[in-house]
Amino acid sequence: MGRALMFQPEVGTRDPAAQRAGDDAAQRRQLRYLFDRSPFHAEKLRAAGFADAAACGGIEDLPRLPSAASRVGARRRATSREAPAP
Repeated sequence: MGRALMFQPEVGTRDPAAQRAGDDAAQRRQLRYLFDRSPFHAEKLRAAGFADAAACGGIEDLPRLPSAASRVGARRRATSREAPAP
């Protein structure tokens, strides 16, 4: 069998601490972007108790942020219960 090659060896072999630092910086940039340019997302985050992007924290704080997926799923379940029977 042939030797497997990594598509991006610099990514696949990156030091875990460096990866985490990069992920944290990207998360903070994304949150600043949302607060600055997305009234919808900024309002959702404020309603969840986050006054600004800094209050949201970084990658370690991700579990504290509201999940849009759970709201979408709940909305779909509620809609399907309200739909009239065929």
